Amino acid sequence: MNAAPLPAAATPMAQDPTPFVEARYRQIFDLAMGKLPFLNPVLRVQATGFQQHRGDWLGALVTPWWAGLVLVPGGGELWQDIPSGQRRLIDLPAGPQPFIADVNEGTPILPILQYSPLFAPPSQFSDQSSAIAAVQDALAAALLPPPTLSPEEAKAKPAAPSRRAFFRKLAGK
Repeated sequence: MNAAPLPAAATPMAQDPTPFVEARYRQIFDLAMGKLPFLNPVLRVQATGFQQHRGDWLGALVTPWWAGLVLVPGGGELWQDIPSGQRRLIDLPAGPQPFIADVNEGTPILPILQYSPLFAPPSQFSDQSSAIAAVQDALAAALLPPPTLSPEEAKAKPAAPSRRAFFRKLAGK
């Protein structure tokens, strides 16, 4: 089985990519997604919260078919060129987060980005504002380091049960 070819090297974006992300996903909606049955009809394409993190652009996106995080190359250390459809873990302050490469070199509107769907499809949202609030919260959480325990808290915290103990408990032993 042949590996997918690497895309052309990503061109770092110097300015806030919000309008480009929105334009690209509106184009996807218009060309491919607009009539699919699993869309949430109360949602529209909207990007939010883009900021540079370690030199690359990280933000959030809501569409009628998914909502989550988006990474756009900014010339920093998070970005890595990978073939379209390939997954990779990106180390964010809260911990590693899986992202998927989306390469469409035939479009002049942001031909390459990576995304991490958190809600797919986003059927739990009853309106645009609740979807935006959820992805903004997810973005903020991804950029916060996990809490550190003091030595006293670490000692007081019960140890996680072993896998064997977990299955014994399930079996009633």
